[in-house]
Amino acid sequence: MTPSLFQKRPSYFELINEETPEIKYPDRTYLKLQNSIAYQNLANSTLEQLREHDYNIHDQTVREQRQEQTAQTTNLPVSEIRNLEARLQAQHHEEQQRLSIRNQEEHAENVELI
Repeated sequence: MTPSLFQKRPSYFELINEETPEIKYPDRTYLKLQNSIAYQNLANSTLEQLREHDYNIHDQTVREQRQEQTAQTTNLPVSEIRNLEARLQAQHHEEQQRLSIRNQEEHAENVELI
């Protein structure tokens, strides 16, 4: 005699004393996503994002090393070097915005002359 743990359990239809209906299995065809344009675009965009992230990490690491070297050679604290660099970046950004506005104005004037 086998223990009750290993005995076959009755199915739902055996419990309600009905005949088992014919089971219609789903279609097992599938679409290979790797060949689709959407998947390729997703893979490429993810790859570009990973490359951009790696570049940003590398850029930040190089910036920190440069700040530490500058602090050692000038005997200034690293925080002071960071503040100076932040101010210089802000000035550079403002100058780039002014140039962009000036170029847009010149382009608008050139378009009006034509």
